[in-house]
Amino acid sequence: MPGRGNRHTALHLDLCSPIATDPTWSRLDAATQEGLREPGRALFELAVHALEPDIIIASVGPKHLTGRRKELAPGPRWEVVLSYKVKENGQPFVLPLVVCVTTAAFGTERSIPFANGSAFIKPFGNFSTARKRTAGEALLRWLKTDRE
Repeated sequence: MPGRGNRHTALHLDLCSPIATDPTWSRLDAATQEGLREPGRALFELAVHALEPDIIIASVGPKHLTGRRKELAPGPRWEVVLSYKVKENGQPFVLPLVVCVTTAAFGTERSIPFANGSAFIKPFGNFSTARKRTAGEALLRWLKTDRE
């Protein structure tokens, strides 16, 4: 972030609309969601430009990313930085928990690392607290390695 006085700070913004909605986004009708998408995208990009984040971390399904930016569509540009195939109790997941990284410009001159973790009802919902911490540590290692 500018000036780096806010290191180790996180800010939660919604990719579809950084403006809080009531009802929540998932409960808005399709026409309202569609009406908020483009202005929401512009506001999100303004926030990214102003804040200059080191990384953007999301936890949304691929269908929500595909329509946002071509750079976020599923494919070979995504690097897996962490994957869990079994739950902490040893039972297998139907789909593995995954944290992947790519980059996108988001209306800025530089590409910004964009990480996405498996979503389930709420961001990182299937990740235990310990696994969320491990995901954060893996992303930090990735950032340090990628920037060197």
